[in-house]
Amino acid sequence: MSQPNNVTRFPGPRRPPAPKGPDLRGPALAVYALGVGAFALFLSGRPFADLAGFALGIAAVVIAAGRRDEGPAWIRSHHEFGLRTIVITGAFWTLLSLLTFLPFLIAASWYAKLALGAWLLVRCVYGAGQVLRRKIISNPRTPFL
Repeated sequence: MSQPNNVTRFPGPRRPPAPKGPDLRGPALAVYALGVGAFALFLSGRPFADLAGFALGIAAVVIAAGRRDEGPAWIRSHHEFGLRTIVITGAFWTLLSLLTFLPFLIAASWYAKLALGAWLLVRCVYGAGQVLRRKIISNPRTPFL
């Protein structure tokens, strides 16, 4: 009896409807996760970790290249962004690995690989955050953000 029965409850603010169709975020997130995983394996220094990291990088390239022309514009931009991130990182990683054959450049090559890994990590975290928000990458072809 302490509460009146004639109070009408009004619904709260309406949420936008969930997008219909398949969720396209999974493959884009997989590209970013595979890129970070490949770099983590490269840095581990364990036997055969380079081959496993290389396999993860190839898997990321296959996913991104196969899907970069599919879906809406925002998801295509993420596949392009992820593909360029992985390919640029792989190319520079290979060049820096070749520098380790010169004994006086081993330390410089290692520090350059750390800087390259930081660049990869920043781009992958930024891209994954944009995927989760369903935002487009404004310029996926730039080496920066």
